[in-house]
Amino acid sequence: VTWKIYWGLLKEFGIFSAVTVSVLLVLGQAIFIYGDYWLARWASSDAEEQKESKWIWIYAIFVGALIIISVWRAQVFFHFSLVASTSLHEKSLSRVLHAPLSFYHTNPTGRILNRFSRDLGAVDEQLPKVAFDALQAFMMVSGALVLLIVVIPYILPVFVPLIIMFLWINQRYLVTSRELKRFEAVTRSPVYANFNAIITGLPTIRAYRVANFFRKQFLHLLTINCSWWLSWITCARWIGFRLDFIVAMLLTAAPFIMVGIQEKL
Repeated sequence: VTWKIYWGLLKEFGIFSAVTVSVLLVLGQAIFIYGDYWLARWASSDAEEQKESKWIWIYAIFVGALIIISVWRAQVFFHFSLVASTSLHEKSLSRVLHAPLSFYHTNPTGRILNRFSRDLGAVDEQLPKVAFDALQAFMMVSGALVLLIVVIPYILPVFVPLIIMFLWINQRYLVTSRELKRFEAVTRSPVYANFNAIITGLPTIRAYRVANFFRKQFLHLLTINCSWWLSWITCARWIGFRLDFIVAMLLTAAPFIMVGIQEKL
């Protein structure tokens, strides 16, 4: 999957809306980090100073601003995601309806139905949610890393082997998961085509009493597709476990380094 595909989706999404969402993501994360910093200042101040109302009021302003920005960026993102998916559906439908007859001779009905049902359904339902979660997670991780580097600069050498390990795991996962997803999509098309053929020829199947044969054929195609789907889920769990392991190593190294620094000081 080249960056041209992502750029095409971004153009459907809108450059202005993408910039707006990016700014709101950065602004929300900055307010979140500064809110934690404000709590740290509040906790480290004197007992008498902690009783002042400015601490709770300013922190309430941070929380309110963060809520408004979070709702605003989510509304903008999902609205324009719907606009982008609608535009892609209209363009796909227009090209299929205006395609020459040779297109229908070389592409079976199941493959066309697969594009307009499962693939565009994923663009409508799954892609916006996953993309928004990924953007938020990226901003949270980036903010946490910046804060960690500022507070504990001695942790930078720990990142070198972890980054190398992450890049190696990421490379293996992308190659494998991409091929598994493609095989799952390829084996899904015959399922739709076979089901459509069964529905169309149902009177003939009943007349010749071969329902059991077509039932076994359909279940065989469905089993092949489900086996690739299970392999893809297993691949996702494979990278999930290893990423959790990397995070556990980082969270284990950080407190040990902090304790070591405090002892030297």
